[in-house]
Amino acid sequence: MKKIKNIATLIAIAITSTTAAFGDVVIEQSDIVGVADYGTGQGQSFLLPSGATAAAIQLHIGSVGNGGGSIKVRLWTISGGPGFYATRIGSDPIATGILDRSAISGAPGWFTIVFDQPYTNNTSGSVYLVFEMELLTSGNGGWNNYSYSNLNSYSGGDSVYWTPNLHYAIRDGQDLTFRILDSALGFLVPQPRVEVLVTPASEGRLAEVDILVFESVEEYDYSGYFSYDLSTPKEQWTHFATDKGGVEYLKWKISHTNLPRSQFFYVKVTKRN
Repeated sequence: MKKIKNIATLIAIAITSTTAAFGDVVIEQSDIVGVADYGTGQGQSFLLPSGATAAAIQLHIGSVGNGGGSIKVRLWTISGGPGFYATRIGSDPIATGILDRSAISGAPGWFTIVFDQPYTNNTSGSVYLVFEMELLTSGNGGWNNYSYSNLNSYSGGDSVYWTPNLHYAIRDGQDLTFRILDSALGFLVPQPRVEVLVTPASEGRLAEVDILVFESVEEYDYSGYFSYDLSTPKEQWTHFATDKGGVEYLKWKISHTNLPRSQFFYVKVTKRN
């Protein structure tokens, strides 16, 4: 039976890597529902736990135009908390970083902005922060389309934008796809490339869904999860396989009496102890 690759109406894939090669991920929102060409002042608020450090940020860029764009990212402490508009505390950001368009290749993917100085939360509670972007190029100079979720995937903050009223307004239900790293010494293990192949049912044979994971890395484990409802929290998705990386490709199989209308997958990557 011929296998089918183009099954966008049947199968959707979400991929996440959760372990850093050197620096650890302090905060991560990895869901991707769409991409948008956000402008200057757009950003994301988040809660940095007590004792945690924000040394670098990763943004997921879904696509680029005219070769990609350069941005400056500013990190601010802000008033308020998740779900409420906020204002900046102080007249200067606590850290800044630049992503030059020359460093953007291979989108979609994660791209790292290292802060000029790490910020550590030395208080006894969480600190409310926001990172916002300033476009250094746009239009013919190149631009980026940033990945986001509209599933309210991250409860510790919101997608926000700076307003003429001098506060951050909230994009209801939206979160940027981002990571906060506690060290700028290294980068995360590359995300794997995933393909899904479907073999429809035939007489005496169940339908089969093959999940192929390419470009895995040694010393990392790759775990597959699925759900039939994209809004289900990731911790409630069904785990169906875990294998060691470093081979030509990993192959996982799921059988169905009848193919579902939709099925969603993600791959979790963790460093082996």
